[in-house]
Amino acid sequence: MLEGYSIIAEALMSLKPSVVVKETPTQKKGGGFRKHAFREGTWMQSIFSWCFFTLGWSMMCRSVTTAETLLTQGSWWIDCMRVEGLKTKGDQFGEKGHPRHVYANPLKPSDCPILALAVKTFCESCRNMESSSNIFDGDFQEDRFAHLLQTALSKLPEQCVKKLTHVGAVEDIGTHSLRKGSVSYVLSLIGGPSVIQVFLRACWSLGNVLDRYIFADAGGDQFVGRAATGMPMTDSSFATLPPHLKPADFVQISEHGWSNLLPGYEHYPACFQGVIPYLFASIVYHEEFLRQNLDAQHPLFSTTIFTRGYVEKYRNRILVGEWKCEESGMVATGVPHSILILARMDRCDAKQDQHTKKLEQLQTDMANYIDQRMSDLPSQVAREILKTVHVEGAVPLTEEGVLKMMGSMEKKLHEDVGEMFEKLSRQISSINPATVRESVTSEHTARTGTVQLNTVGVCPEFDTFSWANPRYAKMKDQPTWHPVPKGFVLPKSNVFDGWMFWHFGNSRYETGNPPIVKKIAPYSQMVQMDLDLKSEAQQLSRMKVVMEQVDAVTYEQGHIPQGVRICTLSFTEASTVFQQTFPRLIQSLYGESGGKRLGSQSIKTLYELQLKTKKTLLQAQLDPMVPSESIEVQLEI
Repeated sequence: MLEGYSIIAEALMSLKPSVVVKETPTQKKGGGFRKHAFREGTWMQSIFSWCFFTLGWSMMCRSVTTAETLLTQGSWWIDCMRVEGLKTKGDQFGEKGHPRHVYANPLKPSDCPILALAVKTFCESCRNMESSSNIFDGDFQEDRFAHLLQTALSKLPEQCVKKLTHVGAVEDIGTHSLRKGSVSYVLSLIGGPSVIQVFLRACWSLGNVLDRYIFADAGGDQFVGRAATGMPMTDSSFATLPPHLKPADFVQISEHGWSNLLPGYEHYPACFQGVIPYLFASIVYHEEFLRQNLDAQHPLFSTTIFTRGYVEKYRNRILVGEWKCEESGMVATGVPHSILILARMDRCDAKQDQHTKKLEQLQTDMANYIDQRMSDLPSQVAREILKTVHVEGAVPLTEEGVLKMMGSMEKKLHEDVGEMFEKLSRQISSINPATVRESVTSEHTARTGTVQLNTVGVCPEFDTFSWANPRYAKMKDQPTWHPVPKGFVLPKSNVFDGWMFWHFGNSRYETGNPPIVKKIAPYSQMVQMDLDLKSEAQQLSRMKVVMEQVDAVTYEQGHIPQGVRICTLSFTEASTVFQQTFPRLIQSLYGESGGKRLGSQSIKTLYELQLKTKKTLLQAQLDPMVPSESIEVQLEI
């Protein structure tokens, strides 16, 4: 949907006058015809249609409403242009309508309504007192746009036509396609605006009850407006700010006079005059794009801002950022909290990369300095000793001897420096948010008497995830670090795969949409607070009982020497050990017939079988006459 919008926007933006040859009869004797070259169309067709298309798409309104939009309805509000009082079918005077927020898209200039409006505004300068207050001057501008839209579609390359035909025939694309296409695109976004917010922006009825009790608010319309512009919702660039001037440059131009940049500036409505600085900044920021995609003869390059050097002067001084600009104080609106989290994560990654580069550079510089000093030190020491020490009756002290002595000192110094860097690297790698789990590890040790290795804290190759577990009242509002993402489900695997996950983790766990590969730490390092689903917490308890039983049989049978941890084995070694251990475990649970079912048991099945076996043993110890069903047994967890 968005790809089709971009194709049409680029086609309208690149429309240019065409030259045709016509024949007219001559006035000379003998008759005949003379050929003349005529230009069909003007540059304003492209300027008009591009602006009309992008504004109509962004505002989600009927083409008639777009054509009748006034300059007095537009104003700048924080980081977007706000259009108020638009007419609808049910509100011909615009008294009930809510403001529409129109955002810039610096990431895709051809789709940006602010840039399209900027080109139109600066190409239609020299306003006067008698100029129309409409953005699109003239009657029946919707019909004019419909004609130009069909003209642009007829000139599309074959490959673009094929892309558009995925959503329908090209002939069926008309003025109402802007509104329907924009609404359909925004509603198709995963995690995008709600249906109610989109319907309110499009001024579609929600029913008597909904129309009476649900009203539009700025936040919802801002979210819809930002999404309709086409900025991606999958990363922090969704919170991109529009191009804008530095405060000092804005003051400088205001003192110089905006009429020097845009002739007729004083005849624009006061509310729209606040929009013009951002239109100018958008043109300056996208200068390279405009030169590459517009014809060299385009009227824009003949305007005052180009011919008098204003674009060149402020070319590298335009501010654009994400979420918040520290210099201008502009803050992105219409951004959900998920995008804010992504922005903060990106900043953390950037800072971490910066610190890593500094540390690597420091290490390189220090090593170079030591090598340089050590290479000069032996000869300097030898020279100083020979100058100050007089040797009699002994082997004379030579420079070669001193060099040999200093060589051993250099070797020792390098070893000490290497140990220092290794220690520093270990300290840096241990700075992991997951170290907060040490308290859980200590609690586990105190409760069970066994030492639990905190793999998440000492193995930075595994990923960690921050979220609040709603199952714990004290922590439901306080995010903590976990070795698994929220909503993690233990795999419904066989015992062998579960045993491998238990000791070695899962290095190819896919999460999210599109899927992202994550590395999950060994499941043996999980505790119940790491799982927000109660059923999975129970499954973890069952899994722990089964895996500890397998490990116990492994050490009892001598397949692994006491004191050797299973996680230190290679995959092949661990697989061999399990193949030797598991038949013995199955035989102890199933008896002699257990070998026939080897490998088909689930973790839950073995847990229940272990529970049943323990009941039977307890019954035999207490009273053989008591049925095992009446004995309640719980395996130690």
